[in-house]
Amino acid sequence: MATTTQLETNNAIGDIAKKMEKLDVAHPPPPPISYSNEELEAMRQVRQNLIEVRKIDPSRIGLKTLALTTIVAKLRVDDAAKKYVTYLKAVDKCGVPSLRDDEVLNMSHAALEERLNSYAICGRDGEGRSIMWVKGQKEPYPEEIEAQVVKAAIMYHTAIHADAISLRNGITFIVDTSNKPARKAKNDQKLQKTWQAMPMRPQAILIAGASFPLRIIINTLIGVASLFTKQKVLDRIKFVSAADAFDSIPKESAPTYLGGEGGNIKDIVKWTKDRLDGFPVPIL
Repeated sequence: MATTTQLETNNAIGDIAKKMEKLDVAHPPPPPISYSNEELEAMRQVRQNLIEVRKIDPSRIGLKTLALTTIVAKLRVDDAAKKYVTYLKAVDKCGVPSLRDDEVLNMSHAALEERLNSYAICGRDGEGRSIMWVKGQKEPYPEEIEAQVVKAAIMYHTAIHADAISLRNGITFIVDTSNKPARKAKNDQKLQKTWQAMPMRPQAILIAGASFPLRIIINTLIGVASLFTKQKVLDRIKFVSAADAFDSIPKESAPTYLGGEGGNIKDIVKWTKDRLDGFPVPIL
């Protein structure tokens, strides 16, 4: 007769097998994050640079964001420190003075659900990387909630990177502009600068559904961005239709509002929080 422990093990194996049946065989679940000694040493140097060179109060430094920024910057200490300061300054202007894990990666289920309504949950792209899909919204964000909006964005952005493949190899970034607000808010530019400051290394950037006048505006912004961003990143920006954006990724990964399966993820808040819980705090 099987022991209780054996039965529990058999049940666990059965549960894993059922989950595996639903996965793309070519792309099994990405491995969890485990930091190398080289990565940890680079993080220590970035933190030291922030405190000693850039005079950032240690209480404003979040270790998960520090890890993300350092690895996205390919362990280049000065580049990572610059990115971190730019990010910190941008969120500070929106009422979020710190990137500490306990302050920006913590929000109630109800509040996070409400603030994540401008993002679409997706699965993985054809290379097994996360897809960050911004679907926008019809009405601009009121200034009185911008701090919560920014915190939700930080949580979603961090969750997108919370696996070894996406953190180290980059992501697919898609913006659906068809839901662009009809009118601009006073804080529109401030929020745009915050989202642009988020550390990431997208392997593909698709702007879907942009009208011709909007493309002109975006191209102008890209021209300005070329002063600060490497050309190889700008070359990855493509204007496409919503249908082309949908077809560029596996149907099971595409957002449900366009007829996809959303990576078979039913609850964006639970997914976000589970991913954040699985993002390890580096021991520095």
